[in-house]
Amino acid sequence: MTCVCSQSLAELAASLSALQPAAIALPAPLVSLSGMLSASAAAAMSAGAAANASLGLSAAAAASLNAAAAASASVQAGLGMDLAAPGASVALSATINAANMNLSAFAPLAGLDISAWLSLAAALSLSANLEAIFGVGLFGSASAAASLSAALSAVASGSASADMSAFASASATASATASAMGYADLSASGAMGGFAASLSAIANLALPTLSITAGMLMPPLAILSAIAKLQAALGINAFAPGFPEASASLNASLAAFADLAIPAGLGATLDASATAQANAAASANAGLDMSAVANLGMPDLGSLTALASFSASASGAGFAVAMGSPCGSVCPMSLSA
Repeated sequence: MTCVCSQSLAELAASLSALQPAAIALPAPLVSLSGMLSASAAAAMSAGAAANASLGLSAAAAASLNAAAAASASVQAGLGMDLAAPGASVALSATINAANMNLSAFAPLAGLDISAWLSLAAALSLSANLEAIFGVGLFGSASAAASLSAALSAVASGSASADMSAFASASATASATASAMGYADLSASGAMGGFAASLSAIANLALPTLSITAGMLMPPLAILSAIAKLQAALGINAFAPGFPEASASLNASLAAFADLAIPAGLGATLDASATAQANAAASANAGLDMSAVANLGMPDLGSLTALASFSASASGAGFAVAMGSPCGSVCPMSLSA
């Protein structure tokens, strides 16, 4: 039995609403660079779509399978349930019905102001992407601007390569979807059968509608995601004294990039690299017969995925919203019976 405490939800809402991060302003060159990376991610997605089409998977089918994989991972991590396990419909239905009866407990979370958090999260995500691709982040070093300038020039000139593997992994290819569900190599003996069986089990789930929508959970999820990134990347605890000042100090670090020069041709180079690496990631499963999963109709698991992600994120921030024990007078809100 999983219990989600109304007290924990109230404490979380109060704690998040009390936090006041500084709004983060990216200098113009970083805004341009962020746009280039978004375009490269789109290029990788296009390559993934072409690879899926070669396997007989339409864009809609690939998106559906990718959503199922994301739901499977989120529900396992956040609610401790296996979507493909026997009896999953019964357990998840109980979870959804009980959550619906406690809809009002989630209401305060839906009204949280996330504007400053979104700017903070965008800066942290850009820094993480730049570090993964070029080996240089935006924070933590006085020489970061000079180091990033040198790295950009090296990639644009061809004297160094950009590591776009994260974009390739997120390109929604069948291989990426399979890997997310624990099937790293679909060509391995029994892998395709297991992958198809898991997806078929998810497709056959019969679930009631979850009234706690993904939109309602977007504010706390956005804040909790930014808090986790801030702690992991910079060791800044959003719940510690001095957080507003610590978050404001990030603007000083970003100001060093105001004169960053973006080399000509960098965008095209990144797009080509992202496309090539996405194609390479998809090549391992070239020629596989995907007919067993090409026409599966998946239920809409968006809200359930959000609820599970919220549970996991809240736990990561130190709020035990979900507990693997029966509910009682101290913890009266039950998500499953």
